[in-house]
Amino acid sequence: MKILAAIDGSRSASSALRFAIALARACRAEVVAVIVGDFPARLLRSRPRPFPSPTDLEEKERAWAGRTLAAARVEARRAGVRVRCKYARARELAPTAETIVREADREHADLIVVGSSSTSLLARWALGSVAHRLTHVARRPVAVVRSWKRTGSGPWRILVGTDGSRAAAQAVKLGAALAGRIGKARLAVVTVSTLAADLALAGRDIVAVLGMLPDLERAEKKAAERILAGAARAAGPRASLTARYPKTPVAAARILVREAAALRADMILLGGSGRTSLGEMMLGSVAQQVLSLSRCPVVLVRGRR
Repeated sequence: MKILAAIDGSRSASSALRFAIALARACRAEVVAVIVGDFPARLLRSRPRPFPSPTDLEEKERAWAGRTLAAARVEARRAGVRVRCKYARARELAPTAETIVREADREHADLIVVGSSSTSLLARWALGSVAHRLTHVARRPVAVVRSWKRTGSGPWRILVGTDGSRAAAQAVKLGAALAGRIGKARLAVVTVSTLAADLALAGRDIVAVLGMLPDLERAEKKAAERILAGAARAAGPRASLTARYPKTPVAAARILVREAAALRADMILLGGSGRTSLGEMMLGSVAQQVLSLSRCPVVLVRGRR
């Protein structure tokens, strides 16, 4: 297994690197630490005086990248994890996220890990963070880490949210694979009903008057049973399977984050696209909302054709 960690020396990137190292140690995997050279963008942010030449800027950028990669190498080796460090130059006008994806393809990475300091979904859309863009352009699983500090040496806890979609099925498979590599890891699969949220928009009283509510509730339970039955085949016999049926119109993302907190999960795995309530379609997908709410790393998995 190979994990690519995109770092830039920031606090969130340091958390992402620590998570990648801890996961690699548990999975007996290799870490590839990558810095993307973007000295023109850094120049625009800093505006130094007097104005240095492009050659001086590039030399300073490479020196900074060398120090950051050297620190990453020391941290990984201290944990007993195999690590390789790379400095990747972005192509002309190529965004950082696309460069990271290109390096992940070259390395045949199984997982991309990136830090994110933005907690606001609106801020990520407006500013276009690297982590947010990666979740859209990468076809490989992407772990977005805001903060990471694992205490103790107990078993890893992995929570997978599923809605029966193709991407969610891939997330369950990845969770089962990670749990199998780690050993003694706890794997929990959760599906959340969106019926209450949908009825809040459609008008629960109107549906009840029409006599449709019992049929909708039975159909929702059958759907949840079918989703968990499919997840059980991929997750294996040791996984715990749970269906949540909120009585009030609570967003599915909030329920998943609560489940992760109750489990003390080390990570949440989700499909990058899938079934959502009508309200969540307007406000953003469940995956994007979980990214904004969760304190633990969130791994987004895109469904493969």
